[in-house]
Amino acid sequence: MLIAMAAPGALRIFAPLIKKYRRGAFTPAHFRHKLHCLHDQGLINISETGGKTRISLTKAGRTRILEYEVDTMEIPKRVPWDGQWRFVIFDIPEKKKLARNVFREKLRALGFVKVQQSVWRHKYPCQSQIEFLVRLYQIHRYVDLVEGKQTL
Repeated sequence: MLIAMAAPGALRIFAPLIKKYRRGAFTPAHFRHKLHCLHDQGLINISETGGKTRISLTKAGRTRILEYEVDTMEIPKRVPWDGQWRFVIFDIPEKKKLARNVFREKLRALGFVKVQQSVWRHKYPCQSQIEFLVRLYQIHRYVDLVEGKQTL
């Protein structure tokens, strides 16, 4: 429960455990085994203090959560449209080519329209989604989001 309150997306890591529990095949030994597997993968830290066990996500665990959330990400449509275009402009260097290609594909999947190879636009507010992707792919230095009205 503490993990769910501290990092709501963390439950996705525990999804296989939850499914097992729902089927009635859950045992404390099985749960401990799965926790140790997550620990061995470097996704969680387990510590004991004063008879209490504390489980916390590692940086790798938080990254894994972000990877799961990126698959379900959407940009909600607002009716009526506010007349503002959102432009994502990026110049991601060749050394981060994989991140650039994945970022470009995610923009396409989110409904962005390509204006140029590194300039994409969308009708609806998307700042939080772009910030999320930029943080996930570690490309914040190379990406800008600009809002404005089309004048032509």
